[in-house]
Amino acid sequence: MSKAYDRVEWVWLDKVMEKLGFTDRMRDLIMRCVSTVTYSIKINETLRGHIIPSRGIRQGDPLSPYLFLLCVEGLFALIQSAVDRGQIEGVKICRGSPRLSHLFFADDSLIFYKATLKECDELQRLLAVYEKASGQQLNHAKTSLFFSGNTPREVQEEKKNRFGAQIIKQHEKYFGLPSLVGRNKRTTFNAIMEKLGKVLAGWKEKLLSKAGKEVLIKVVAQAILTYTMSCFKIPDSLCDELMGMIRYFWWGQKKEEKTIAWLSWEKMCEPKCDGRMGFKNLKWFNKALLVKQGWHLQMSGNSLLNRVLKAKYFPTGDFVHASIGHNPSYTWRSLNSAQRLVIEGLRWRVGNGANIKIWQDKWLPWGSSHRVISPRMFLSADMKIADLIDSTTAMWKSEELLWYEMMTNAAREEKCSRLVMIAWALWSNRNDILHWSEGKTDAIGLAASIIGFLFKINVDNALYPTKNLAGIGVVIRDLQGRLMAALCRKIKVPLQVLEVEAKAYEAVPPTSIAAIVEGIHVLGSEIDVVTFSHVRRSGNKPAHILARQALSFVNDVIWIEEVPCCIQQALIQDVIGL
Repeated sequence: MSKAYDRVEWVWLDKVMEKLGFTDRMRDLIMRCVSTVTYSIKINETLRGHIIPSRGIRQGDPLSPYLFLLCVEGLFALIQSAVDRGQIEGVKICRGSPRLSHLFFADDSLIFYKATLKECDELQRLLAVYEKASGQQLNHAKTSLFFSGNTPREVQEEKKNRFGAQIIKQHEKYFGLPSLVGRNKRTTFNAIMEKLGKVLAGWKEKLLSKAGKEVLIKVVAQAILTYTMSCFKIPDSLCDELMGMIRYFWWGQKKEEKTIAWLSWEKMCEPKCDGRMGFKNLKWFNKALLVKQGWHLQMSGNSLLNRVLKAKYFPTGDFVHASIGHNPSYTWRSLNSAQRLVIEGLRWRVGNGANIKIWQDKWLPWGSSHRVISPRMFLSADMKIADLIDSTTAMWKSEELLWYEMMTNAAREEKCSRLVMIAWALWSNRNDILHWSEGKTDAIGLAASIIGFLFKINVDNALYPTKNLAGIGVVIRDLQGRLMAALCRKIKVPLQVLEVEAKAYEAVPPTSIAAIVEGIHVLGSEIDVVTFSHVRRSGNKPAHILARQALSFVNDVIWIEEVPCCIQQALIQDVIGL
């Protein structure tokens, strides 16, 4: 559109808002903001004239872009009405995809129609109606026509003469992004490097402090790449060069001049909480943005992008189960490259369970894998969570779940405790028979022998005050010193050593840990025989090592009848008394 903001008729804007359902008071307030504008002209440092406009909206006003979008709704309604009547067909990228008749972004518009005289006449009529009603006018100098390869030359010339526009072979850019990506990805995205180079060259780095450089790099230089990286996977070699340009600016290097980089860029990109600068690693940043787009495709099923890509690449499934397909676009290749990370972070929240597979999907709220890890014995491999839920009561089916009685607390505490111990003993005895040719084959004798088992639990912590983190290590062993289980956990707590250590056996605990001690006593009261005692660091090395290792893990780590490598030597020394 030519002079899009300046030509908007105020009556048109008011009528569009009325049609869209704006209240009279809201329309009146908006029209006052639009119509009470006056202009003056500065001539020789003197303001002259008092110009009162009768149409147009101000450029630079934060409200103007939204008002212009309201005006374009009229053109959208005209085109959509023509599509509904069958006078404009639009295009479909594949069978089953929605028809695309137009794409609008402010005053930049893409309109799709068949290269026939009938549709050309209809489009010209719609544009004439819109121009007359809104006051806007088509900019013929900036209008371009793009035809498919099988359009006859004479038809192209006819359309060119009617619209007074130029014919192009392809759209090189749209909103700064390449419309078509060929084999040479480096050439396609070179414009990004040129744009970043111009921005960095315009800054006087010698006049900037390190803090000023940091702000410019994070807020401007790295932000320039965000839109492109949200849509395409940038080649790694180009990412390296872009990071190199930013790195040279940070260290003050110019052209062939060599300066010392006092720290590797990989460490500069580490978080500030670790004492680094927190710059973006562009390769990871690119992948993170594509993962975000993949997540939107998985969750927002009604968006236009989702409906188009779904019809083309995953018509019967969803994004996480889609394949790369045959002859895909580079946009889809880029999004598909982030699919694996989306799958790794995906977890189901159980509703009716109709789409959740018991054995394949992540749906458990606990555990590192969030999957069912017990072997499948009787249930079908394709069984869904819905098969375990009673649809009428929305409760678990007790006949399908071995542990239903325990989950609902229907059994007495003593019965539940014995059931857990028997289940564990059966599994342990099975391992002894399978791997060591030992163990009992009499199930009744086995169940009777487990009563009276005693376990020793060592607990320790490691405190990191500068990071507001604490590590907790737990080691559980039987009377023979064999490891039964171990736990490594990282917690965010701004506490002191006293609170984290929580000396639970003190007769009168301090106020700061009274609640913790009370909780420990409550848990201990549920066990038949339990005692607490303090152990010196020399006798508590396995738990202490696990507590220190907790900082290197993101989530809790649990070992069941498996010795962690980091405490293997400490366990041996603890058993033999070294």
